[in-house]
Amino acid sequence: MKITVSGTAKWAKVFEENRDKEGYQGQYADTNGRCTIDVVVDKDNQERVTNSGCMSKGKPNPEGDGHIFKFTRKFDTPNDWDGGAPKVYRPDGSEWDFVTDGEIGNGSEVLVELDVYQNKNYGTTTTRLERIKVINAVSFNRDGPQDTGPDPFTANIAEAPEVSADEIPF
Repeated sequence: MKITVSGTAKWAKVFEENRDKEGYQGQYADTNGRCTIDVVVDKDNQERVTNSGCMSKGKPNPEGDGHIFKFTRKFDTPNDWDGGAPKVYRPDGSEWDFVTDGEIGNGSEVLVELDVYQNKNYGTTTTRLERIKVINAVSFNRDGPQDTGPDPFTANIAEAPEVSADEIPF
């Protein structure tokens, strides 16, 4: 069964060029890596994933704005139809190009198509990442957010920002 969910992308590694080649403790090495994306979803989309039979229950997003799931796709498989990078599309429906469009930034709004099916080899339900449509792209910033203010750790104490007695600085 194919389902589509919408949410906010985090840590999208969905192209051949940026796929996760290792996984936790090397678990993706046997398939030459996996394409992965974490998606923060609302309650309705969380129920759609859960009701589909997907074995992943996800977890509450630590930022408190929904539930987060990690969806994956094996890169090398014995079949030509279930491996490699998933198709990724721009908002207008044209194919995303890694070279010109770059990586998908955290916070991008996405639609994700998943194939949820019974895996006869293992007697389990498997979920495979099929396609992604980037609805509202956020630019990928490898260096993270830039703070242009003085560094309170290296600035002269007279220049450091004041902290009120009611605030806890950490």
